[in-house]
Amino acid sequence: MNAMMQPIENDDSGERGVSFLTGLQAAYVKEFVKNGANGTAAATVAGYKDAKQASWYLQQQPHIRAAIRAEQERVIMSKGATKAVGFMVSALDDKLLSGAVRFQCAKWLAEAAGHGLAAHRAALGLPDSEKPISEMTLAELDAFITAGKAATAKLKSSIIEGQIGHDDTPDSQPTDAQDVDPTA
Repeated sequence: MNAMMQPIENDDSGERGVSFLTGLQAAYVKEFVKNGANGTAAATVAGYKDAKQASWYLQQQPHIRAAIRAEQERVIMSKGATKAVGFMVSALDDKLLSGAVRFQCAKWLAEAAGHGLAAHRAALGLPDSEKPISEMTLAELDAFITAGKAATAKLKSSIIEGQIGHDDTPDSQPTDAQDVDPTA
C-alpha cells in the first residue's frame, strides 16, 4: 500500500466533522465544490501528488463527503442565493426570455418576498394546497370556494367594524388644526 492509501489523520471515521480535515483535505473540498465536482482537478490544486488516486480515496471517506455537502450548502446559501435573486430580478426585464420564464421569475420573487399566493392563502386562512385549481376535484373546488367565501366575509366584517389598520379609526384622527403638530 503506497503512502496515499494510508489513512490521513482521522480519515477512518465517518463520525468526525468538517473541523477534523487536514489542510490538504480542506483545500480539496473547497476546490471540489468550486470547480463543479472534478475530483482529480481538485486534488491537483490542493497539492496531492497522485491526484487521481487521492481523489478516489477522499471520495470514499464519509467525513470528506460530509464536508463537501457542508461546503456546497455554504456556497448555495451565500453566493448562490444572491446570484439567484439577482438573476430573477434581471430576468423580469429581459425581453429575450419568454414570457413564461419571466412570469415564473416574478412568481418566485413574489413568493420569496411573502406576497405570493401561499402568503395570501395563509393570511386568509385558506387551505394550503399546491394543487392547481384546474386539477382539483369538484369536492376540492367546493371546499376551496367555501373557505374563500368564509375568509372574504370575515375580512369584510372586520373592515366594516373598523378593525383593520392602526390609527385610521375616526377616534384616532385629530379633530382640530391645533391638535396637529406640524413638526412631527
